[in-house]
Amino acid sequence: MVICEGFVGPSVLLHNATFYTMDAASPVAEAVLIEGGKIKEVGRWMDLSRCETGQRVDLMGSTVVPGLIDSHVHLLSYGLSLGEIDLTDARSLADVLDMLESAEVEGSVIRACQLDPDSLMESRYPTRGELDSVSAGRPLFVKRRDEHSSVVNSAAFRLLSLPPDMEGIELDSATGVPSGVLRKKANQMALETFHGMIDEGEMREAYSRAAESAAAKGATTVHALIGADERPDRKDCEVLMAVQDELPIRTIIYYQTREVDRALRLGLDRVGGCILMDGSIGSRTAAFFSDYADDPGNCGCLYLTDEELTTFFESAERSSLQIAVHAIGDRAVEQAVRCYETVRAKHRVWDRRHRIEHAELVLDEHLDRMAALNICLGMQPAFEGFWGGPGGMYERRLGPERAGRLNRLADAVSRGIRVSGGSDAPITPVDPLYGIHSAVNHPVEDSRLTLKQALEAFTAAGASIAHRETELGSIKPGFHADLAGLSSDPFSARPESIKDIEISFAICRGRLVAGKLAASCSGQGAGDV
Repeated sequence: MVICEGFVGPSVLLHNATFYTMDAASPVAEAVLIEGGKIKEVGRWMDLSRCETGQRVDLMGSTVVPGLIDSHVHLLSYGLSLGEIDLTDARSLADVLDMLESAEVEGSVIRACQLDPDSLMESRYPTRGELDSVSAGRPLFVKRRDEHSSVVNSAAFRLLSLPPDMEGIELDSATGVPSGVLRKKANQMALETFHGMIDEGEMREAYSRAAESAAAKGATTVHALIGADERPDRKDCEVLMAVQDELPIRTIIYYQTREVDRALRLGLDRVGGCILMDGSIGSRTAAFFSDYADDPGNCGCLYLTDEELTTFFESAERSSLQIAVHAIGDRAVEQAVRCYETVRAKHRVWDRRHRIEHAELVLDEHLDRMAALNICLGMQPAFEGFWGGPGGMYERRLGPERAGRLNRLADAVSRGIRVSGGSDAPITPVDPLYGIHSAVNHPVEDSRLTLKQALEAFTAAGASIAHRETELGSIKPGFHADLAGLSSDPFSARPESIKDIEISFAICRGRLVAGKLAASCSGQGAGDV
């Protein structure tokens, strides 16, 4: 017996496993034949055992699903975050400052991520002065977990050279000078400035780190949201296009720009991604019809006018491009649906599969109008796992009634709306199994998905929402040989324990890209597997 490591060969028969195919015609199989990176046959062992193949791999009772798909990843930001100071474990401002001071960081700027002021004893951001005590001369840029707000020291603030009246520059209530906290437009400029300071070599390294992290979690395809509308000189997208075939996973690129010609010049058939129509709940910038429960007088803000949004939609529709935009609060979702309706009335194209990302608070009428427009939703079930439930951030920001109406997964699926699952990495890590767990265990019972529906959100729906349902998301003949092995069968597990299932291996393009095939191998070339 050989423990299989490395790459699956050009012809291999995987057997003695439970394959959940996500193919309605044949939902469960015993064996899969792979040739040339594609799935050639799927079926019973007694039938496929007659096939001639160079290699047979006995998976010894494993559970296998299609390669998982994360439909919302900020791939460059995610890769960068994996090399930044991670403040996840900070529980006080002293922790934050100690972690920033003790970290050894190369480069001209100190970057940190995953700051969550709500989890700190003081329940606030560090001040600009407190950050100056850590680094007076070297720019220091600290991102809140949702990346919709940040805080900088004086050196970073000077480097940004923000106009004094720019929206989102928070002023100290006592002194009237900038506190260091940036939101809205100011935060976007900071993100684009500091991320834009990296060179192409650092970009390649970041993409590689992100892809390896995704593969380790069984994600063989990610929808990569790339680019910055404010920085047309950035080469994020071009660099990813140059290296994507070298990565251990597939990337489906969404170019985040409203300048449609830029996407067309790169030969892309989609545009957008996190085109921000509003902000986030955590930073109190998502746009709602009612005020935040913990910030009376503030109901968030819309970042674009109807005219700006409709002009973008019109331009993309005329060029036959799929569109994706970010809308979290009910006021932003209403704007997105309203503008889609305006443009669809002129063009009447049914199957473009335009997307709204997040759609966290939606009304019944929004869901009905989305279904009529064939709008798809890219949602993040893990958000409920991180911030939902009694006493969670959602409830603190919005109150229990509205918090109980967030992330209505089941209501969307029941209306026939395509709902794909994503992480919004680096906001939450790429971890489809945790997303599946969160969808099945949503704090609100009526919003929960069945396990099958949740698995579909991270496989077949993730392919369909990007027009790739004839090649990805299922274990079917002719499809790409992308598979994920699980440490146990989720259909036999208690719902609350799904999060404990681990990825045993991941195969992409017929090659082993993560984990090990704990299996016995036989046949020609077995030692090369």
